[in-house]
Amino acid sequence: MLQRSTDGGRTWPAENNVIVYDHTIPDAKKNKFLFQSGVTREKYNTFSPDSLFYFGYDKHPVEGERRVCFALRSPDRGRTWESAPTIITHPDGPEHSVFKDCQPVVRMPDGKTLLAAMSLLDPGPGIALYSSIDHGLSWNFQRRVAISSISKGEGRFTYAGLILLPNGELQVYCLHIGSAKQGEGCENKICMTTSEDSGKTWNPVRPIQSQAGRKAWGWKPSMGAGLGPYLIYRSPWPILLNDGRILVTFARRYRLPLGIGGIISDDGGKTWSEEFVIRKDATLGT
Repeated sequence: MLQRSTDGGRTWPAENNVIVYDHTIPDAKKNKFLFQSGVTREKYNTFSPDSLFYFGYDKHPVEGERRVCFALRSPDRGRTWESAPTIITHPDGPEHSVFKDCQPVVRMPDGKTLLAAMSLLDPGPGIALYSSIDHGLSWNFQRRVAISSISKGEGRFTYAGLILLPNGELQVYCLHIGSAKQGEGCENKICMTTSEDSGKTWNPVRPIQSQAGRKAWGWKPSMGAGLGPYLIYRSPWPILLNDGRILVTFARRYRLPLGIGGIISDDGGKTWSEEFVIRKDATLGT
C-alpha cells in the first residue's frame, strides 16, 4: 500500500491510500497479472519528477519457492499504476530468483540509462546491476557487483541500494549476512562498493561500520535462539542529502534495544561517523 501525506507527514488520510499490489490474492490471479501477453504498454517518461517505480515479488522469502521479481511504473506520483508489469529475470535463467526492494532507481546523466541494484538469490547470491534504456519497459542484467558463495562459507550480500554522486561516481550499499571469507571485515556489517566508470567495473566491497560505532545503543544481551550475537543490522537505505553528505539509515534487530539507526559521511563515503539512534523503542514480537 502506498500512503500519502500532504502536510509534511503529520497526517496520512485513508482516502489517499493506493493498493499497488496485493500479496493475498490467489496464485492463479497473481499469475494472470504477472504473465500477461499481447498487452500494449504505455510509454512513460520515467525521468520526470512525477514518475515512480514499484518493485515487487510474487512470494514472500519464507515461502522457500522461486520468486518472480517484477516492476510497475506510475506517471503521476503513485496515484495510478500501469496494469501490466515488467518481469525482471535472473542472468542464469528463469528458474533462479532475483529480488529488488523499492530502493530508488538512478537516472544517469546520458539521459538514456536507468540503473538499479538487485539481489541475486541463487546461485552465488549477491548484488547485481541492471539497466533499462526504454524507461522501464524492460530491465537487462549488466554485471555482478558483489558476489559470494554460501557453500564456501562466504555468506551473502543483500539489501542493495544505489546512489549517484555529483562527480559521477556510482555507489552500491548492501548488507553482508553470514561468515565472511570474502571481503575484509565485512561479516554481518553494512558495506559499500564504488564505480567510477558508470558501473562497468567495481571496487572491492568494504564495511562502513566498526564495533566501536555501536556504543550509542548501550549494551544488552543478544536475543533469539541460534541467531548469534552479531546479526544486528538490516535494511540499509542510502540517501544523498542536498548538502552533499551521505546518510545511511538501517534497522536494528536481534539485539536490544531494537529500532532504527543511522550513519553519515561528509566526504563521499571515504569515512563514516559513529552510529546514532533515530529511535530505539521497538518491542519484541511473539
